[in-house]
Amino acid sequence: MKNIKVLLICIMATLGMNSYSSEDSLYDFLWLDPDKSVYVLQNKLYKKKNSFYLELDGSIAFGDEFLNTHSATLKMAYYFAEEWGIELFGTKYFNSFAFNYSEIKRITSITPFLRRPEMALGAMLLWTPFYGKINTFNKIFYFDWGFGLGGAYLQTSSNLKTVGDNGLAERFDDETQTAIAVKTDFKVRLSKNWHLNTEIKSFWFTGDTVFRVYDAALKRENDAGNKKLTDFYDFMIGIGYTF
Repeated sequence: MKNIKVLLICIMATLGMNSYSSEDSLYDFLWLDPDKSVYVLQNKLYKKKNSFYLELDGSIAFGDEFLNTHSATLKMAYYFAEEWGIELFGTKYFNSFAFNYSEIKRITSITPFLRRPEMALGAMLLWTPFYGKINTFNKIFYFDWGFGLGGAYLQTSSNLKTVGDNGLAERFDDETQTAIAVKTDFKVRLSKNWHLNTEIKSFWFTGDTVFRVYDAALKRENDAGNKKLTDFYDFMIGIGYTF
């Protein structure tokens, strides 16, 4: 799974490479003539400043090998400058147990510790420095590549209070988390108003977890209340409309 994340980031980096040039950018082409500078004029067909967009995304979440997680996300964003904007988002997650979760319980009679994302509400500062064009099949596609950093309120559920105790039926209790949210997105413009979006977003938070001790001499199996840095990733594909 880590290889997939790295591959996606490399693809997006390759597409965005050398695509940034504002309308007043100055480049030094030393291989042409060390005494001359060349101005590059990037006429943007689709301006972002003072624009507002709505976007709907579907995603697959990565982060726990015992869960199959999908989500739907609604976003609202406003660009107060050509490269800078603010985004609000809300995400609803849909979870199911993965095959290996049932197999571990069946083979070992051990219930793995699980924390499931249920909902996320957050805000991000957007920075979109890369703008470019792709010419394929005699048609030009315009794109924006940017980044986001912000925070999110997460609703999660976990079996922390029952895991490891064979005398208790497995139960998932509701939790709340405060997370740091980081993302990179790649938007392809279909027209003045419509765009397609691909995005990788990650959430980072510190939550209670289970520390499992296998030494029978210690006479304990679980210690609840230990803190652990936790992360999960959303790979999103969606469509948006700019006003």
